[in-house]
Amino acid sequence: MKITLCLALLFVVTACSSQELVSSAMPVLEPGAEAVPEMVVSQSGATSVREIAIEAYNFGWEPTEVRVKKGDRVKLLLSSREGTHGFGLRDFDIDVGPLVPGMGPEIVEFVADKTGSFEFRCNVPCGAGHRDMKGKLIVESS
Repeated sequence: MKITLCLALLFVVTACSSQELVSSAMPVLEPGAEAVPEMVVSQSGATSVREIAIEAYNFGWEPTEVRVKKGDRVKLLLSSREGTHGFGLRDFDIDVGPLVPGMGPEIVEFVADKTGSFEFRCNVPCGAGHRDMKGKLIVESS
């Protein structure tokens, strides 16, 4: 429920500030269902922006796997719902932190310019499960 509310609020803020909104559909969820934290929010010519919310918790990520196409402009909205964490995606030179519960999302934008599977990890020591706190960005051929 918390994720759905956050995504709805994020969507409203994005929609109000975007001049070129392309997709505004928010999924209708059954009670207890999880939201898919990803949507295309704007398009300029042939270039779209893939906006993806990634949330940290003790000791994992939601979602744990993110898929994009090579050439996509990716906008990550990074936050934490539990504990202080960071976000590192070495292959794209991304190093963000700390992510603190209750703070707005940290926003990172990059172009997915290479294909493959790339690991992202917590880069702020956060406790006993820190080493297992990893996820995967998969960049597929376009």
